Amino acid sequence: MMKTSLIIAFSVFLLLVFGCKMQVDNIQSGDKGVEDAQDIISFKGRVVYRNLEGGFWGIISDDGQRYDPLVLPEQFQIEGLRVEGKVKRRNVAHFHMWGTIVELVELKIIEDGVSPAIKELIDGFTYQLKDGKIVRLIGINSDKNAQEAAEFLKKNKLTNSSVKLEFDEKQTDDQGRLLAYVFVDLFCQGGASSILAHGMKVAHFIPHVETVLLNEMLIKAGYAKFESQPPNVKYNKRFRKARNKAAAKKRGLWKNQQSIKHEE
Repeated sequence: MMKTSLIIAFSVFLLLVFGCKMQVDNIQSGDKGVEDAQDIISFKGRVVYRNLEGGFWGIISDDGQRYDPLVLPEQFQIEGLRVEGKVKRRNVAHFHMWGTIVELVELKIIEDGVSPAIKELIDGFTYQLKDGKIVRLIGINSDKNAQEAAEFLKKNKLTNSSVKLEFDEKQTDDQGRLLAYVFVDLFCQGGASSILAHGMKVAHFIPHVETVLLNEMLIKAGYAKFESQPPNVKYNKRFRKARNKAAAKKRGLWKNQQSIKHEE
């Protein structure tokens, strides 16, 4: 009888212990679900590349938040790409020290950052794209030589050229124009094309395609003067080098210039 009572008592004890544990586990699991839901952030923003600590891809949301994804799939690794999605904060050690470490939950392209072609040259530094957007080149003094630059581009058949737009910290000006670095692919047949001959170094002498940064090319060819435009300063070092080369070779605007000190 006593043995039976002990077995029953022990069974009740086990039920109480495991019952309490299951209840606690369920509560903790429920709390975790609430926490997970609270940790998920919805956003719209753009993809950026930061040349820091070896280089990495990040996302800057439209409200200025910086997200550092643990992994950003290759198809999204395009500077200035407009994206929308959801991320989850991750409490992990990271060496970038740039933004909030996140894991991607959802991500999709909402605007690909690439425009099909230049429809019209408003001037040498301002273009209308086929989708109707107006693009203004970053890093160029717009008061100097705009029409001469336009003639140069028309002569070299830049109208209807496909372009890739790359953005910096400030994406639009007060007039709503896109501020961009404009890359264009130029087909060179058996040597330097006429447009590349104006200051762009060509190492190939067979048919090939050269991807050219238009902002830099115009400065290097002497059709535009470099002007630093903070906070958009990503390619300032390249632009200064191009400006110095144009001045040294007395190209275009530098033909009668004796010094570039005032341009520093």
